Amino acid sequence: MIEEAIDYPRSGDDALTKILVGGVLGMLSVLVVPAFLLLGYYVRVLRSVEADVETPPAFEEWGDLLVDGLKAFAIGLVYAIVPLVVIAITAGGTIAAAVAGDVPPGAFAGAFLGFAVGGLLWLVAMYVIPAALASFASEGRVGAAFDWSVLRPVLLHGRYATGWLVALVFFVVAGVVVGILNVVPPLGFVVGAFVNFYVGVAAAYLYGHAFVDASGGETPPEVGAQPAV
Repeated sequence: MIEEAIDYPRSGDDALTKILVGGVLGMLSVLVVPAFLLLGYYVRVLRSVEADVETPPAFEEWGDLLVDGLKAFAIGLVYAIVPLVVIAITAGGTIAAAVAGDVPPGAFAGAFLGFAVGGLLWLVAMYVIPAALASFASEGRVGAAFDWSVLRPVLLHGRYATGWLVALVFFVVAGVVVGILNVVPPLGFVVGAFVNFYVGVAAAYLYGHAFVDASGGETPPEVGAQPAV
């Protein structure tokens, strides 16, 4: 599984073109729209992997990519909103108490507990979101990302947990590599964009296969079908 995931982004005759386009979009993500296009592409990768297509999809039908990216962002935001609120409230309360100079007894313990709870909820959200996006990619509708009759058995399945953990290792390694490259900021920015895109596609490959395996091997009937709301 690991070797296949590493090889997947560079499979196909036009793999270099896809990597170049993805890396450029990564560098331009500060402009926001390219970031949504990348999210849409990762959804397209999920959909392609779930349909057992052996090579990454092409960058085409940009309007559909943007729409899928916006929907993917909304799905992720819904799942992440609770931990973000917990962390924001904890941080805000801690900063306000420090500025006022009136730190009540147990404030540090409360802050630690708040950040710990927020961090745990964030980890749970990060575990759920890939499965939710895979379900959305499979069925082409946003509601599928919140269908717990589908998500629950997937999230509790060992194959999904394994795929998620391997993807996490990929992201950690990529983070270390980009961090080292950032010693020379321009190099880290440029090369990092391509590294992050490559790892993102490999991770989507893992998520897609893990979702199919954990949900009983069902695949969407048609790749490239117009997504429904």
